[in-house]
Amino acid sequence: MITKTDFPVHSTILQDPSWKGNNSMSTKHNGSHLEDTMIDLGEKLFVSQLLPKLRRDPRLVDGFGQDAAVIDFAQNDTQLVFKIDRASAPVSISKGWSDSRAWGRLAVTSNCSDILATGGTPLAFMLCVCVPPNWKASEVESIVFGCEEFCIANEVVFAGGDTKESKTPQVIGSAVGTVHKNTALRRDGAKVGQKLVMAGPAGGFMGAYLQLEYRKDATESQRQGWIEYLSNPTARWSEARFINTTRIASAAMDTSDGIFEALSVLSRNTLGISLDMRQVKFHPFAIECSETLGVPLYNLMFGGADWNIMYAIDKVHLDKLTAPDHSGEFFVIGEFTKDGKIIAIDDRFAYEVSGPVNEQFRARIEDMSTFMDDIQKARYFMRI
Repeated sequence: MITKTDFPVHSTILQDPSWKGNNSMSTKHNGSHLEDTMIDLGEKLFVSQLLPKLRRDPRLVDGFGQDAAVIDFAQNDTQLVFKIDRASAPVSISKGWSDSRAWGRLAVTSNCSDILATGGTPLAFMLCVCVPPNWKASEVESIVFGCEEFCIANEVVFAGGDTKESKTPQVIGSAVGTVHKNTALRRDGAKVGQKLVMAGPAGGFMGAYLQLEYRKDATESQRQGWIEYLSNPTARWSEARFINTTRIASAAMDTSDGIFEALSVLSRNTLGISLDMRQVKFHPFAIECSETLGVPLYNLMFGGADWNIMYAIDKVHLDKLTAPDHSGEFFVIGEFTKDGKIIAIDDRFAYEVSGPVNEQFRARIEDMSTFMDDIQKARYFMRI
């Protein structure tokens, strides 16, 4: 469909090339070829059958199937924002809790969240799906349709992509966006005295995951609620659009590598952060998980995959966060200091804070086992 992309294989989630995901999904995109494998169809036939099923956005010049996608936008006061990211296999798929659409949704979210956090507006998205030849075409279509679904929902042009053969399944997304000149948010823009603002509640992903794993007494309704959350990883679109329109933040970072990583990067090891744990908004799944499984509530905020965005905002702008003209969730959870440490306080104690860091080739959130053990047992909050 477009340019050839060769990526090394690093996934440890799905080492078995015969893995085909959850075949129990239902889809509105029906076709007689859906039980064929990719080797049965070949790329050309698969693409020719897939493209007519996709919605063509009017901003996509000349439609699908060109050597490269051309997106029509005429602004002259903007800068281009580009992002590419491999979306790791969602745990909801590897555990058999959801179908492959979740992988396409995650690809859109992981790429667009970073563009939003830079102050940009995601405009268009492309997808590369690499799978073993014995994968069913229906599984690949499911990934693509999940991607298309989230693009349409967020007014992002889905501009096609690429399919290739690989030993293990890989999903790579790329997104392009725009930002007003000289307004892009940097990671190193925080200043002493600014407030740390969190978009969205924390701990929902890990709370849902741990309860699905260990709550044997859960009702079917509870399980479906947790699965729904894990299967629909969603960027903080509303909050980011408000911040990017008002331009009240001086620094930002999404939490795709975990909240502790975001805190560490925003403070740059030169600033400090004073966290007020009384103001941290925990997702109901996190609270429920802590109460039923005994997992330390504070630890659950470091589980990742909730797609929060952290902002540095001057105090004089905080009143704008409660204005009635936006539907986002903002929580003022701390302040940037000059002592170089991340300190947390609550009603009882002060703590020196550490936490897990997602780092490729070493410790990855997507591998879950190590992070799951740490979240349940590690002491990230040490009393001072």
